[in-house]
Amino acid sequence: MIKPLVSIIVPIYKVEKYLDKCINSLLNQTLKNIEIILIDDGSPDNCPQMCDEYQKVDNRIKVIHKHNEGQGYARNCGLKIATGEYIAYVDSDDYIDFNMYENLYTIANQNNFDVVYCGVNRVSSNLHFTKFKKVDKLLIFIGIDEIKGFLLNMVGTKPNCSEDIHFSVSACLGIYSHKIIDNFSIIFESERLFISEDTLYNISFLSKSKKIGFVPETYYHYRQHDKSFCHSYIEGKYFKEKIFYLEINKRLNNIMDIDDFILRTTRTFIGNVRSVISVEVANIGKNSFNKVRDNIKTICADEFLQEILIQYPVKELPLLQKIFIIFLIKKYIICIILLCYINKYYKYLF
Repeated sequence: MIKPLVSIIVPIYKVEKYLDKCINSLLNQTLKNIEIILIDDGSPDNCPQMCDEYQKVDNRIKVIHKHNEGQGYARNCGLKIATGEYIAYVDSDDYIDFNMYENLYTIANQNNFDVVYCGVNRVSSNLHFTKFKKVDKLLIFIGIDEIKGFLLNMVGTKPNCSEDIHFSVSACLGIYSHKIIDNFSIIFESERLFISEDTLYNISFLSKSKKIGFVPETYYHYRQHDKSFCHSYIEGKYFKEKIFYLEINKRLNNIMDIDDFILRTTRTFIGNVRSVISVEVANIGKNSFNKVRDNIKTICADEFLQEILIQYPVKELPLLQKIFIIFLIKKYIICIILLCYINKYYKYLF
């Protein structure tokens, strides 16, 4: 058996509508020496049968059926049987360009990259495409200091930046050295425990890397729809964001000084709080106005958040973000709701 150049791990749960397009984008890769690992995470629809049918028609496909534990643990199941030189991840409601893995593997192989990332196209429910291209040419980061700089721009930005995160890096946007994953036992946490398992995975991987790359091409197509995790309403999501903030600070503190990262992770936490509240406001109608108001009031009353906001250099933030934080500190609930409505229609904040 020839060793695959890339193993592609695909967790699958209730995506019957999207699965054919996803798998076909993998089967038709110009890089033929790949293996495709489909993880049926206890999906209650026709996805398990669809996976089995695909396995019959292409011997590069492996299928695992398991009980539902979530995407992070499903990916870990795939890692246990993956044999490729590099590991890739695809979400089963997304799809990729046919040349994604040939191009990424060629660049990784030529430059001896531990990981190489690409940009992403966001596809709305009405098939409108938004390209997120973070670099204009191949960027190379070599050694501890340069990779540390990349990692810091991945977890957050400084207060005076217009965006909360410079490099928004999902695990699906790269191919990762299998050797590093094995040598350091790098696995995913459950998204049911930590709201962004990809960020924690990247921190673990990048802290062990010596050379990484980022290409300008946008090979990955991420579907935004009502069931997308980051756009869906989740009861108590603020408190999940708080748990994640504490965890990411804990992990970064093991590899660098707290003064290097605390303003950056706090900037992202504040941005995530803003997003949580915006989703609350967007759900007025599905939830009563009183419920939304009370949920926002609960967030504003949290002493942990208030202490962070008071200590953060709010005056350095972009204007409307600064106004939003002032409203949070003052607990001006109606003003917060109105500002979220302005953002929804004019896109000032996000």
